[in-house]
Parts: sequence; structure tokens; C-alpha cells
Amino acid sequence: MSITPTTWLQEFITNLVTANNQANPRVVALANGNFLVVWEDDSNPVGGGAGTDIVGVIFNALGQPITGSLFLNNFFGFSRNEVLNSVAATPDGGFVMVYTFPNADDTDLIFGIYDATGFRTVGDFAVNDSAGNGLTYSNPNVAVQADGSFFVTFIRDDGTNQDLVGRKFTSFGTQVDSEVVMREDGFSGSADNENIAEPDTIALANGGFATVYTENDTFGGFNRRTVELRLSNANGTNGALVNNISLPDDGDDDSGPRIVQLADNRLLIAWVESGDIRGRILNENGTSSVPEFNITNNTTLNFSTIDLVALEDGGYYTVFRDDTVGRLLGVRGFNGSQQGVTIIISNDADGVGGDIGDFSASLTTDGRILVSWENGEIYTEILDPRLFNTAITADPGDGQITDRQATDNTLNGSGLDDILYGLDGSDVLIGNNGNDTLDGGTGNDEMIGGLGNDTYFIDSIADIVTELPGQGTDRLNTAINLNPFGTRYANIEVFALIGSAIAIHTTDNGETIFANPTLGSRIFAYGGDDTINGSVGNDRIFAGSGNDTIFGGGGNDVIDGNAGADTMTGGAGNDNYFVDNLGDVVIEFADEGTDFVRSFVDFTLGENIELLRLALTASVGNGNALDNTIVTAGGAATLRGFDGNDNIRGSQFNDIIQGGRGNDTINGLSGADTIDGGSGDDEIKGSNGDDIIDGGTGNDTIFGGKDNDTITGGAGLDTMRGDIGADIFVFDDGHFSGLTASTADTITDFDQAENDTIDLSLVDAILGGGDDAFTFIGSGAFSGTAGEVRFEQSGGVTMIFMDTNGNGNANLAIALTGLINLTEADFIL
Repeated sequence: MSITPTTWLQEFITNLVTANNQANPRVVALANGNFLVVWEDDSNPVGGGAGTDIVGVIFNALGQPITGSLFLNNFFGFSRNEVLNSVAATPDGGFVMVYTFPNADDTDLIFGIYDATGFRTVGDFAVNDSAGNGLTYSNPNVAVQADGSFFVTFIRDDGTNQDLVGRKFTSFGTQVDSEVVMREDGFSGSADNENIAEPDTIALANGGFATVYTENDTFGGFNRRTVELRLSNANGTNGALVNNISLPDDGDDDSGPRIVQLADNRLLIAWVESGDIRGRILNENGTSSVPEFNITNNTTLNFSTIDLVALEDGGYYTVFRDDTVGRLLGVRGFNGSQQGVTIIISNDADGVGGDIGDFSASLTTDGRILVSWENGEIYTEILDPRLFNTAITADPGDGQITDRQATDNTLNGSGLDDILYGLDGSDVLIGNNGNDTLDGGTGNDEMIGGLGNDTYFIDSIADIVTELPGQGTDRLNTAINLNPFGTRYANIEVFALIGSAIAIHTTDNGETIFANPTLGSRIFAYGGDDTINGSVGNDRIFAGSGNDTIFGGGGNDVIDGNAGADTMTGGAGNDNYFVDNLGDVVIEFADEGTDFVRSFVDFTLGENIELLRLALTASVGNGNALDNTIVTAGGAATLRGFDGNDNIRGSQFNDIIQGGRGNDTINGLSGADTIDGGSGDDEIKGSNGDDIIDGGTGNDTIFGGKDNDTITGGAGLDTMRGDIGADIFVFDDGHFSGLTASTADTITDFDQAENDTIDLSLVDAILGGGDDAFTFIGSGAFSGTAGEVRFEQSGGVTMIFMDTNGNGNANLAIALTGLINLTEADFIL
């Protein structure tokens, strides 16, 4: 079995904006399982536009970006050509970054503390340089301890000497005590320990720090650059100094040292020496463990620049550039010996720049290797050094755990809150305790969440999810449509449609259900008190028995609560509701579309609902303050419009219809209907049946329709038509308008042959007396006696005049369309 790492994710362009130039990348695995890639960028659409900025992107464990391009030197230290130097992860999933802020007169070193989203919470000076002090600062490094405190090391140059200096900061960015000179240039005035450069600092498991660097040393007549190590205590003060990690006895200069702490707490230090990569392993206290060795077995090529990662099995992985061929290579090692073969990560010709520049490596929380490099763009590749045919078990705090590619594997959670990705293959994912996320990926996977509030992702009908009663509130995200599944997903409390899935049938247990966030969904819930959430699509939601709570979201939704007292909120869009319980509540807010309720029980529209249709089993339907349309599909009903300009339609049975306030349009259809237009200028049709119609106040238009209708125009200028049948037109005190054909109430089809009648019995014929009856005097003139009613014909109109005060003049009038010779039999006086 080969132990050579395999490619987990092929190289991809990491910078989301490819304009202009990107360089000097750093990749760092974050504590929550995500990873960050940062680089120098002069792309003004991303940065601040004032020279080179520092830009980054955060990716999840799958290599998917979860942020946009982050302008990381924003707000503090962004107005010059910033130079990226070092990044280290913090325990909370964020990171600390240090960079150089150069100017003509001074060079500041700045740090930023960032949260897990890449938001900068603290920005301050690691070194606030002063112009004219004769000092320059360079090569800052940062290392973070488990408590979030961090140590910044850098080179201080006074023009003659280059000292290695360190400063310790709390997790809040406050400096601890004064700076520490870790290594002084020109120690004791000798030719040794000169020109200190290239520091690399890490945090140690014991709470301290370790820094490797190069300096000049004399040995056996040679004065060459060698590697040294300075250990620092937890508070940043100096610990042991280890000279001569590498020796100048061969006359070769050493460069680019890197250091990592291995899984057994030993320290691996590697460097480049005359084109070879050399290494040495020390104990944590700096004493020797493994003497100097070659990192790679190949010593014929010319290698330059390296980076290291410590592997979870106690080994290590070295990434390095081959200048002979022009490529980026990697090799695994253990205790001073190469393991497996050297692999080509990328060639110069593979990138758009044609030449691999700076690169960086890091180890994810689940043990994979991250490599980022510059080659015209910023590229990243993920390698997998984990051994095949062994279960992958998370350590506490790993955050995200990924499967190996193209294999069937078992992934075990740590007992804390883990995210497990199964990828391809038929995998077994076991969350154990904690609030876990289990995603089997493609293949037929088995997922067991265990205790805690777990989240599952399925994409195959053959995926198996196991949850036992009482193990928390668990969620199933399904990328496939789910037909009725019985007990297959028992003890799952929350269901959600994702991907292309648009249909789901749930159980009788009472669940929370989410529609597809972007597509219209069909949701069928059964027993239990369900909470169902639609989305922006046109959803069709059908609940079952139980008292359900339904939110339609955006889109034109169909919502049916079914049995039970349901609360239904449609949201934006033109929504249709089905109501079948007197306890059902429909909620709509202003400006959320035109909404329609079909009710099988008596129902009153809530605010902001426009349309109501009663089914056969309902008998009362009430509107609201809007312009409602109210109809009934079956039996005799009582329909009330209330406020607004309503459109109300009755049934074939004997309905009671009240328009209420507003200019209403009412059609009683068949049946002997009782219709009251209420206030406003109403249009009323009785249609078939012996209807009783009262226009109410306002200028109404009334059409009685077939059969024998009783029509009251009411106050206002009314136009009445009885149509076929013996119709009675009723007037009362206060129902009259003007005294001319154009200002008086008008009856447009008074027909003596059909026994139409004008009822004046409710009108007080003589002012000041009791309820007196009129006296019909034909077409003759008034005699000056109060209580007379007469008619006259002119211009195709028959006018009926009434004298109620005896002054011989008309006080009230009615207009009849057509020339009609009225008789006393045409009136109820």
C-alpha cells in the first residue's frame, strides 16, 4: 500500500477576481475546518486602490468559497504598498495576520485580528516606526497559542546590526510587557551571529514558541550562513538558544529555514543547502533527536525554497521548488526518512504566468495538505496523505471531516460538534455525541447521528439515516424528492428540500419543513402539528391533521392547512388558501399581492386579503376594509363586504348579501336573495328569483332580474330596473333626489303589463302630520291640497310628482323611462 499522498482536489484558481496582479500567497487551515488563502493584490476593484493591498478568500473543507474577496488591510494600514508576511489561525476559527506597511521614511509592522468570517475586529501596530530614527523593520512572523494570545517576531536593522526581536500580545491585541531581543547581531563582538535574517516562528504545545533563522557562523575556517533556533517562553521571554542546527563545515550557505512541531511534540527544522533540502529533528526543549539528514532522496536536482507541514501520524510533508525543471514538488517523510515517492504538484507551464513563484502549505484539521502558489494567478491544491482502509476519526475541535476520494469509508465524529463529508462511495458516517452535520455525498450512504441536534444531507433514495427517539432535534436536507417513506426517516424533526428537489411527503409526527429555497415546491405533511416554510418559489403546501403553522414566503403559493386549527401566512405573491376549520387563521401583510381564500367553513377575511370563495359547506363569508371579491359556490349564504369597493356574487339559493361601505358590485344570481348595497354608489343585480334589494345610501344602479323583485333605491340618485316579473319599487322618506328627469330617481322599465308597482306607502304624504297616504290625481294639476300625487309626460319620460306641503308645487319626484299612462293601480299609496 502506497503512503504517497493522493490529489484530493485538483489545483484551482483561488483569487475570485483575476484582474491585474496577485503574488506572495499564504494558506492557513482554520480551527473550524475552513481554510484561508491570502495574497498581495493590486486589483483595485477588490482592494482600496492605494497601491498593493492584501486580499483573501475563506473556503470550506470541500474547497468551496464561503466568502467573497476580503479586503483584509481595510480600515487600518491600507494607504501604501502593503506587503503580506505571515498569517496564523486563532482557536475561534478566525486568524491573525501581520504585514509590512512601508513608507519612504519609516516601515510600520501592523497586525489584524479577524473573526471566522474574515471581519477585522482589531487592527494595530506591532511596531509603530518613527521617521528619522535610523531603524527599519522587516520579516514579521506571527504564531498563535491555544488561548488566542500571539507572538510577533521580526528583524530590527539599525544600519549595522540586524537583531531578532519579539513582542507578545494578548488575544485582544494588547502588548504584554516590553519587546524582547531574541538574538543580537554581532554577539560578543565576534564574526559569528551576524546578519540575522529569515525568521520563522511557531507556537509550541507547551505554551511557548520556537523561532528558526539564519545568521553567519564560523566553523573550521568557514564563515557561512547557518540555521539557529531560539525557544521562547509563554510570556515571550527568551528560553534556550540552540546554535548550529546546521554547521558551516562544508562551506555551503543555508537559507529559507522552516520549522514545524510534529505530532509527538518534537521539532522538525528544514532548510535549503546548495540546492539540497536538509533537515534535523530536535526535542521540544531543543536537544537533538535525529541528526541532520536529506529531506528527499533526490540530490541531483537543484531545489530552492521550502515549506513544511506536520502530519497527524507523526510524519511531515515538505513542499519545495525544483529550479532544474521548473516545478513545485512534495514529499512525505518520517523521522528523517523519505516515505513514498516525490510527486509533482504543479509545473511552471501549468499556470498562466509560466513560472511558479511564492508558495505556502498548511494542514487541515482533518489531516489533508493545503498548498497555494503564485503562477500568474493564485492556485490552490489539496493533497490527502491519510492511509487507505482505515476509518477516519475526528479529534475534538477538528470541525470539518472529509472522506477520501473514490473509496468507501467510515467517518467517526469526535463527540463534539462535527461536520462529516462522505464524498463519493458508499460511506458510513457516525456523528456520535454533539450537534453534527453528516453529508454522505454521492453513493448509498449510511448516516448515524447519535445524541445531539444533527443535520443530514441525502442525495440517494438508498441513503439510510438512523436517529433514535430522544436524541435531539434533527434535520434532513434532501436533494431528491421524497415520496411517502413510512418509518424510513423516523425521529427526524426537520425536513428541507435542497438542490433540485421540489417534492416531499413527511410523516405523522409533526415536523418543521422547508421548501426548496429557490424552486417552487410541493409539500405534503400528514399528522401532527407541523411548521411549514415556503420560499421564493410558487409553492403548493398541503398540511394534514393537526394544528399547523404555515409560511408561504415569496411566490404565488397554494396553502391548505387541512384538518386542525391552522395559522397560514402567505407572504409576498398572490397566494391561495384553503380554510376548513373555524379555528383557521390567515395572515397577510400590506403590499403582498392579491390573495384568495377558499373556505369550507364560515369565514371573515383578515386584513390585506382580497378574495373569498365559500364552498358548499360554508354559509357566512365576510370581507374586510379592502376591495374584496366574495363569491359562494353552493348553498344559501350570508355575504358581507364591509368596507371597500367590493364585488360580491351569491349562489342559486336564497342569499343574504350586504355590500357595506364603498362602491360595491353585487350579483345575487339565482334564488330569492336579500341584498343591501349599504353606503356608496353600488351596482346591484338580483338576477333570477324574487329578490329584495335595497341600494342603501349613494347613487345606486339596481337591476332586479327575472321574477318578482322588491327594489328600494334608498338615498341618493338611483337608477332601477326591475326586468321580467311583477316588481315593486319601494320609496321611503329621504329616498328622493331631484325634481327633473336628470336629477330624480329613475325606473327604466316600469311595465304595467307585468304588474310593476310603485310603493309610496312608507312616505309621509302630508308634512307635519302622521304617516299619511297619497291621493292619486292622474295627470291633472295640483289643487293646492297636500298629499297629492300626479304624473306628466315630456320628452319620452314620465315624471311622477308629489306635493307634500299643499303649495301646489312638487316636493318629490320619480322619473320613469318611456311614456306611461299611470293609474292608481300602479301605486301602493
